[in-house]
Amino acid sequence: MGDSDAMAQLRLLSGWRPVASTEQPHHLRATDLSRVRFIEVVSEPLMDFTEDMNLRSYAELTFERLTSQGQLLEMNGPAAKTIGGLNALQTEAVIAYSRTVWKYLHTAIEGTQAFHQVLAWAPPSRYDRSTFERLVDGFAEVPGPPQAPRATRSINPRSDYDVH
Repeated sequence: MGDSDAMAQLRLLSGWRPVASTEQPHHLRATDLSRVRFIEVVSEPLMDFTEDMNLRSYAELTFERLTSQGQLLEMNGPAAKTIGGLNALQTEAVIAYSRTVWKYLHTAIEGTQAFHQVLAWAPPSRYDRSTFERLVDGFAEVPGPPQAPRATRSINPRSDYDVH
């Protein structure tokens, strides 16, 4: 699964179908509706981050976004992995939103073109980690042109004044 604007691709398993997303070009989505399971890949170009952003910081940032609207009930990880030849951190979590509970496999990947977040989820009764891991293992970054350099640090503008 992939499209012309995608920075990543995902090999889907039998029963999984892509979900079109015209409003977010760097997102890939798929679902196994019969089993109430979902997966999404979000790619964010490296040039959109300073050099201070690394895999651990990206994993923490995206995991915090995931849990910010709910109540974290369980967490396992993060654990280091290699996915598609790239370094990754993977965390499993159970999160309650209002009166609904979902179980997630959150994977942050540092690519050569982008940071990628692969998010797979289902209700706890439908969650199957081995299926989700097979899907995540089907992730690949799409090669692209060399990225512009990332910002290294802030620059203090010169001033004509001695006192500020």
